[in-house]
Amino acid sequence: MNAMVGFRANSIGSLSPTPAQRTAAREDVWSLAKTSLLGRLGTAKAATAKATAVQSTQKPQAAGTSNGLDQDTFLRLLVTQMQAQDPLEPMTNENMIAQLAQFSSLEQMTQLNRRFDQLNAALTGQNFVTASNLLGLNVSGTTSDGAPVAGTVNRVFTQNGTVYVVVGDMTVPLSNLTEVKPA
Repeated sequence: MNAMVGFRANSIGSLSPTPAQRTAAREDVWSLAKTSLLGRLGTAKAATAKATAVQSTQKPQAAGTSNGLDQDTFLRLLVTQMQAQDPLEPMTNENMIAQLAQFSSLEQMTQLNRRFDQLNAALTGQNFVTASNLLGLNVSGTTSDGAPVAGTVNRVFTQNGTVYVVVGDMTVPLSNLTEVKPA
């Protein structure tokens, strides 16, 4: 008997969200999506104004986190949308598959970015080893400003992912070397 009562309650919608709850959830989803999109577009001023106006139900962001649409934000949007849907008119299979495909694409792009960062770090390390082999050798090249430089490499360092050699008191990016001669 309890199962029948439970089924009846669901079929008439007494356990479904009220129209006011659906409207509030819809506004939360839209505000979160707008805030994320505005943050991605770089309009920080507009995003701050919008976020202040609609952020009453959102968690505050931790310092140093981006305002872009990441996996956590996407999942929160999806869960909120699923909770607020009308059980008598649920999300269609096509919509659900499209959103899952978008999430899968987002996850793959995140992994690809992580691998690019690893590759960049490996290349910087390889360039540093190459530059270290130039210590004590005579080189020719140009500085970042285009000034010609020739002399013996006496130091090697990296800064912001770029490898530099120091010739005398001049700093030369490794990519700007044009000639290497034995000492």
